[in-house]
Amino acid sequence: RWNGTAFAWFQAVPSLGGADWEHFAVGGEDYLALANQEDDASPRVDSLVLRWSGTAFEPLLAVPTLGIFDWTAFALGGHTYLAAAFWSNGVTTALPSPLFRFQPATRTLVPHQNFSTHYATDWEFFPLPVHGRAELQPALAVANSQPGYNITVHFWNGCFF
Repeated sequence: RWNGTAFAWFQAVPSLGGADWEHFAVGGEDYLALANQEDDASPRVDSLVLRWSGTAFEPLLAVPTLGIFDWTAFALGGHTYLAAAFWSNGVTTALPSPLFRFQPATRTLVPHQNFSTHYATDWEFFPLPVHGRAELQPALAVANSQPGYNITVHFWNGCFF
């Protein structure tokens, strides 16, 4: 918390190999998604979504994840989405990385789409101009850190990327 001259300690959140924080807001409520990459034994650990109560961030959801490196949140078509970059499950690096849709009425994440990824480390959402179109085209890019797979860009078709 900002005390007027510097940031001061505010709250501790237990983590298992925390790799990333992502803030998102829905319906006037603030959330933080915590990417828990692995514990001492396995990359199969739950990541967390926390909700701001007005005084602290409180655990809301435990999300099963596999060596997650990154969360990216974005709003599109009246919905809020969270993309998870899965790095490894301890056996393979060729993993489907999921895109979730946040349901504000129930405060839950529902699976929306999976992407073929290889050592995924980062997602970015952005609009792109596309030749012959007046409007910008929503795009979602994933960085695959395994040699030969690089970055892939996916375009929104109105329902899926």
